[in-house]
Amino acid sequence: MKIVYLHQYFRTPESGGGTRSFEFAKDWVERGNDVHVITSRNKDTPTTFEMIDGIKVHYLRTDYNNSFSSMRRIKAFFEFAILSSIKASRLKAEIIFATSTPLTICIPALYCKIFRGTNYVFEVRDLWPEVPIAMQILRSKILIGAAHFLESIAYRFASHIITISPSMRESIIKKGISEDKVSCITQGCDNSIFQNIQLEENSWLPDHLSNSKIVVYAGAVSTANNLRYVADLAISSKKRADNIRFVVLGNGAQLDNLIKYASDNEVLNDYIYFFGHVSKYEVAKWMHVATFTLATFTGPKELWIHGGQNKFFDSISAGKPIATNYLGWQTHFSIAEGVGIYIDQFDTLLAFSQIAQVINDHEWMANVEGNCRRLADNSLNRKYLAGQCLEIVNAAAKAV
Repeated sequence: MKIVYLHQYFRTPESGGGTRSFEFAKDWVERGNDVHVITSRNKDTPTTFEMIDGIKVHYLRTDYNNSFSSMRRIKAFFEFAILSSIKASRLKAEIIFATSTPLTICIPALYCKIFRGTNYVFEVRDLWPEVPIAMQILRSKILIGAAHFLESIAYRFASHIITISPSMRESIIKKGISEDKVSCITQGCDNSIFQNIQLEENSWLPDHLSNSKIVVYAGAVSTANNLRYVADLAISSKKRADNIRFVVLGNGAQLDNLIKYASDNEVLNDYIYFFGHVSKYEVAKWMHVATFTLATFTGPKELWIHGGQNKFFDSISAGKPIATNYLGWQTHFSIAEGVGIYIDQFDTLLAFSQIAQVINDHEWMANVEGNCRRLADNSLNRKYLAGQCLEIVNAAAKAV
């Protein structure tokens, strides 16, 4: 079957970031499908087409950066939507699989549905437009109305809708979409990377980290994730003269200010380290030596209540416990499954104490790896989830 996979931010393990689309597309190719990915490229991408592990990747030139203004981001979204509509139509797919964000990824899917009669499956990773409205990225009544209209027709014309969290599925059903039309398939665990990491020794670690308990944050350094919170945890560790250190793997608009803040508080390269954007393989290397991992959110509940952060599943893949400071579905899930804890979102001294207390709870810590492995090898196994998703795609392709 010829599948056109629309993902504006398609990433491979080498490039870093979320690799769910890569893993799914690779799995579908291995099952005998012809998979074409349409994604964006920037000035550093030297080609317009590339074959990656059997996946045919088509790059469209649309510049985008997290530092862009709201209006410039929206312009970039629509540029990609228009260009990918033309490209997807020319590829003559048997089925379209469109994954957000942004919401505008539904435009090429709708275009092919209307003008080519090609069915599409719509995967929702963030509840747009609720999230950009809550974050005041969308402020104009006209833009908000247009976004709600686009959302409604995207759901209406989709053959099936996939969400990455159960609470997100319930939210869409409450908007009047039939339960039979909406499925939840979580981000899942990439065991091929995180379970196969082999490190002989830790001599590559900076001096202060070689004998420390390491807490790793791997993800965007953005306003929504409030990484100043992590720096404050490091400051708390220094105040208590504790042996817990923090490592941040990621880039973003807030990084320079964060480094300055850590330096001003005399914790930089002592209690907190920044290594910028790294590959998925490098993330796995750090998680291998981590004692704990960390996922953070701040802002309105629309942003975090349904959140499906990749770092959460990477932590489970690596068999490491995770601390989250938001009471979304992931936190409730991690506590119930014995792989994570909730730490206070506002009081970082209390949050640090909560992490330190659990690290010293040897019985709880001893059970984490087995709990993680049970999840990663079964219900959260990405190959299993890719198969579930492909069944939905196959059914949608055959739907009248």
